[in-house]
Amino acid sequence: MWRLSDPLWFQAFGCVLGFDWHSSEVTTVVSGVLKQAIRGDAHGICIAGGKGKKSTTTKSDIPELAEKYYKLSSIKSNDLLYASRMAAKVDNATFQDGYSLYFIPSCNFFDQYGDWYELQ
Repeated sequence: MWRLSDPLWFQAFGCVLGFDWHSSEVTTVVSGVLKQAIRGDAHGICIAGGKGKKSTTTKSDIPELAEKYYKLSSIKSNDLLYASRMAAKVDNATFQDGYSLYFIPSCNFFDQYGDWYELQ
């Protein structure tokens, strides 16, 4: 699953899927498609949050998906929520300082062990 956090691999993946019509928003579109297509019980990963208004559902998605598919403890769930908040804070602070970010993560990927991956 580490490839999801590699920006070059993810861009190429978007091209293979046919979403590279102008290179803009490939990451957010592919993330949205993956969220619709991937099921935690069948594929071993869950995707919390998403594009646009769905980005605000991360804090409710994580505990719900962690319990539904993996029966993760509340401690693991809280760790995932903390990681999500910290990644968002760092990215938001970087954005406010004027650095150009390719993508501010609104999708959080995690597996049955509670390991998380952020799109970069």
